[in-house]
Parts: sequence; C-alpha cells; structure tokens
Amino acid sequence: MSEAQLILVLGDMQVAEAAAQSLIGTVKDSVLEVYYDQIFSIHGVERAHFEQCFDELQRDPQRLSLLYEKVIEELNRQGAQVDDKEKEKVLGD
Repeated sequence: MSEAQLILVLGDMQVAEAAAQSLIGTVKDSVLEVYYDQIFSIHGVERAHFEQCFDELQRDPQRLSLLYEKVIEELNRQGAQVDDKEKEKVLGD
C-alpha cells in the first residue's frame, strides 16, 4: 500500500471515528465496522492488507507519527477546500 493511499484511508477512518464518537457500545462498534468496510471499498483496499500494513507501521512509532502528521495535513487541506466551496455558495447567492 502506498503512503499516499494510507494517508487517505487513515484520514477517512479518523472522520468515521469522529462521526461515531457520540455512539456507545456495540452500536458504535457496528457503525464503525460499516464505515470501515465502505472506506476500504472506496479506496480499493482489502481489510487484511490494510491491517498488515498498519501492524508494520505500529512497529515503527516514528514513521507512524510522521504518517499521522501527513494525515492531519490532508484533513486540514480537505477542510479548507470545503470552507472555500461554502464561501463560494454564500457569495454566489
């Protein structure tokens, strides 16, 4: 799995976790499983392959930390794009 693909998948997983934050117990777990399945499908990634890559990353905390910094940068970039589109809608009205 490429680093770029990992960044996108992990970013989407962070968004899913945030969306499910208010849920509790088995409901939260079930919803997250559905979200994760959708994320893997969207990115064309097999869950087993992702888990293998992530397990390898966890054995290298420095690399994992750097990767999550890039995930945050990507999420911030995506958020800025959404903000820009919202501003265009408001100004265009």
